Amino acid sequence: MNNALIVGVDGTVASRTALRWALVRATLDGKSVHLVHVVDDEWGCVGSSALRELHAIGAGVLRREVSYAHGTMPEVDVTSELLVGHPITVLGDLSASSGAAIVGTHKSGFFHGRVFGSRSIQLAAVVRCPLFVIPSDSQRQRRHVVVGVDNAAMSGAAIAFAAREAARLDQDLVLLKAGPGRGEMDDTRALDAAVEVARRSTPDTTMQVRRTAGRAGERLAAASESAMLTVVGRPQRRMPVPLGGTSTDLLLNMGGPVAVVPCPALQSGDDVHYERPVDVADRAVVL
Repeated sequence: MNNALIVGVDGTVASRTALRWALVRATLDGKSVHLVHVVDDEWGCVGSSALRELHAIGAGVLRREVSYAHGTMPEVDVTSELLVGHPITVLGDLSASSGAAIVGTHKSGFFHGRVFGSRSIQLAAVVRCPLFVIPSDSQRQRRHVVVGVDNAAMSGAAIAFAAREAARLDQDLVLLKAGPGRGEMDDTRALDAAVEVARRSTPDTTMQVRRTAGRAGERLAAASESAMLTVVGRPQRRMPVPLGGTSTDLLLNMGGPVAVVPCPALQSGDDVHYERPVDVADRAVVL
């Protein structure tokens, strides 16, 4: 499965949207797709009889989604796998050897997001690779890759990732600095450093720099309404911790595809890097 897109499927509209998104990405990048259905055993509390029934249902979901994938883009190599366990734990474990994850969500607004978006938020807090979250209504015409800028030391990996995505999609990169900041000079330094990080990653990408007032998560969510991809970083730590307010606000209110990128803290002058190259293997899952 090296370099395969791992797509979690459950038979929902969000699952199907994420599968279509992964198939298009696989076609553009020349990758295969591996479909995964996770049977939730509720931490081992599901009885053996019920587990067998859920296993059979999951197998049926996989058969239907494999058939859909073959019928939609027959040129893509598609395989499948049925797993058992708690979805967040299973997917978090898979991310340890993955280059990226792709998650479908039913999220369709702030109030719905609190109900349907919770698993994507939980997963974003534990994965150790960039996580794509694809809402069900993400098919409209879009342009640009937008990345939230905090400072280059904390969001450098997200900025470099967004720059590579913009180059891959042949889109402009929009560097967005939102919130009150610590002053005009500090904001300018943060944006200048972000531009430098992006230029080191993709020197030829066209960039736009934007500064706006208001909460960063809300501004990024507004930008996501028309963006091909909106990227935000989160601090990468040894132990999982809840997402910060910016990432949570964005995931609850996103209007298009979002990527949450774990960002190791950098020292001044350090190069931006991942523990694993982003293009080693993409794993996609759907909640």
